[in-house]
Amino acid sequence: MIFLKPETLRLDRTPSGEIRMSLDGEPTFTPVTIMQAAPLSYPGQYICFLDALERVVGIIKDTDKLDPSDRQTVHEELVQRYQTTAIERIFSLKHENRMLYWDILTDQGREEILLEDEEDNIRRLDTGRVLLTDVDGKRFEIPDPEKLDTGSRKALRKVL
Repeated sequence: MIFLKPETLRLDRTPSGEIRMSLDGEPTFTPVTIMQAAPLSYPGQYICFLDALERVVGIIKDTDKLDPSDRQTVHEELVQRYQTTAIERIFSLKHENRMLYWDILTDQGREEILLEDEEDNIRRLDTGRVLLTDVDGKRFEIPDPEKLDTGSRKALRKVL
């Protein structure tokens, strides 16, 4: 891995919205894709920068030492890439033909979502969080299943 010094990294957006990156004023990479190397294990850390051919330009461990405007650019890109919707309540959960039909309340309102009944679509993480991925690739998170109401916890236990 190529670890970059945060203080040498500069980011800006082109007029078309692409991200341009320079290192200590040296070569410029355009466009640059920003992603997390391990988003589930280390959220917000190990930020990876890829060039136009999706080759790793480098990684920074943490964004705290970045210039504030660069940190903001990284944050915006990560939110867009890894945006998850928090589940606050499960009204119902039905299992039919290897599909799971969820009626839930999220931090963005009530939704009905559909998941394939596969292990990869419902993951309990080491931190206790539960991560769901629906058939469209949208991610939902239950930050702390123990804080759900009794009915929601009971429904969730059926699929974990």
